[in-house]
Amino acid sequence: MGPMLPILRALALACLALLPVRAEETLAVAAAADLRGAWERLGPAFEARHPGLRVQVSFAASGTLSAQIRQGAPFDVFLSADLAFPARLAEEGLGSPEGVFPYALGRLALWVRGDLGLDPARLGFGTLGNPKVRRVVLANPRVAPYGRAAEEALRHAGLLEALAPRLVFAENVAQAGQYLRTGAADAGLVSLSQAEQPDLKAKG
Repeated sequence: MGPMLPILRALALACLALLPVRAEETLAVAAAADLRGAWERLGPAFEARHPGLRVQVSFAASGTLSAQIRQGAPFDVFLSADLAFPARLAEEGLGSPEGVFPYALGRLALWVRGDLGLDPARLGFGTLGNPKVRRVVLANPRVAPYGRAAEEALRHAGLLEALAPRLVFAENVAQAGQYLRTGAADAGLVSLSQAEQPDLKAKG
């Protein structure tokens, strides 16, 4: 564990290949919201290596994307923040079971505003009990795997009920990060990769 953020939980991010990749066409990708930063870094290199392929990425919570696929959204690849959503879609015949595989390991982290003068690396969840922390943001646990993991972590720590009046919910983990950037929340449970983005890392 690094000095800045305690790592709380790991999630297996999973991929579901819905249709075979076609050269010289558009590849429609449904991607968990937290992958936007990774795509901005890696996407141009991927497209440069595949000049005949244009990649169109839609970012949202994994549960929201899963619902869109059920409704007939024409995605070729689904990059989910957990295994459950793509596995269920494969069971329903919306992708092949062999097309479901983990592609990365995501980590959930606690982020707290630095100007509050608290030390989450030392206090962990105890930080959230401080009255300086007025609002704690999570992604919506009904559709966002990071939100579900955050809720489970708080429940396991015995804090979910006590923190309930101070919890605010974002549509997805990327929006939760935006709450932290703008000061709409004082602390949050977001992905570690997101918490280590330069703008958030500088503030918390």
